[in-house]
Amino acid sequence: MMAIFIACVSSLVLLLLVSRYVFQLLGNARGPPGPLPLPIIGNLLDVACTSRLLHRSLARLAKRHGPLMTLRLGTAVVIVVSSPDAAREVLQTHNLTLAGRVPPDAWQGAGHAANSVFVLPPNHNKWRSLRRVGTENLLSARRLDLLRPVHLLQDAVVSHVSSELAASSVVQVVHVASRAAVDVLWHAMFSCQVDASAYRELHDLARHVGAIGLKPNVSDFFPVLAAADLQGVRRNFARKLGGLYQLIDVQIQRRRRDRRQLAASAPAGGACRNGDLLDAMLDMAEQDEDINNDTVKAFLTDLLLAAIETVPNGVEWAMAELLQNPETMRKLKEELRSVDSGKTHVDHSDIDHLPFL
Repeated sequence: MMAIFIACVSSLVLLLLVSRYVFQLLGNARGPPGPLPLPIIGNLLDVACTSRLLHRSLARLAKRHGPLMTLRLGTAVVIVVSSPDAAREVLQTHNLTLAGRVPPDAWQGAGHAANSVFVLPPNHNKWRSLRRVGTENLLSARRLDLLRPVHLLQDAVVSHVSSELAASSVVQVVHVASRAAVDVLWHAMFSCQVDASAYRELHDLARHVGAIGLKPNVSDFFPVLAAADLQGVRRNFARKLGGLYQLIDVQIQRRRRDRRQLAASAPAGGACRNGDLLDAMLDMAEQDEDINNDTVKAFLTDLLLAAIETVPNGVEWAMAELLQNPETMRKLKEELRSVDSGKTHVDHSDIDHLPFL
């Protein structure tokens, strides 16, 4: 028993000494001010005890230490940016210089980090290729003008909401926006519609992936322990992400088969493509050795994650803010009335005439 006690005390003393040495080394590095870290755990208590909500904890600490501050979460050093001007400097002006941000360890699951546009640094050749193909085949004005079926999907959403309002039914904005975003993106990627059961599966998997990816993880606070995955976060992330990969891989394999059949039956030089984002990705994979099937799946998965999480949350937040700001709502209504005169609703061609929106 005494031997166990001595071993525990010795280990604790050694850990404290090593922690002090590490913090001394880190303290010598130039960086923004911040709260004094404790040995081993750093500033974890400062963050956890201030508020149960992370953003509120960081906001309160920023009031004391400034809009640019240093936190040590375990052994991981974090720079917190909490003002618009500082964020603009970091994320726009000096983004390439500061692009080496470490992703959550969970994103290493299934090798996703090596192919994710969310994780790859902007100066990486693969990131540039993915950004280019996404911009040219999904976000460009020319491409949007060609997506007539997508415009019809948008009209269907407007009609659905109008009918619900006419019947005095409650409209769950976040659900409508999520389904609309997935419908539009799925058609732009695969030139087909996603049925109700597939959408539910997509939605559930994406929400789980997002929640797991943002879960507090000891591997992020103590990277030396990351390989052990003590909380199983990386494994859970990989399992849920694998479900999304399977749904997308079905579309990829079907398209590869169709392309082979069309190429075999079409005359020389004949068209054998749908002209959607998946075709563009497969074309790029044939020409760029850095782009493989895993990269295609990861990129399309990232787009779906953004559509299911970011779009509906952004729409709901914007509408909530409008309700809280009557003057802003009034300006927006006036702008909408100025372009929809004689029309039942605003369509894609009116977007350029809505700068305030």
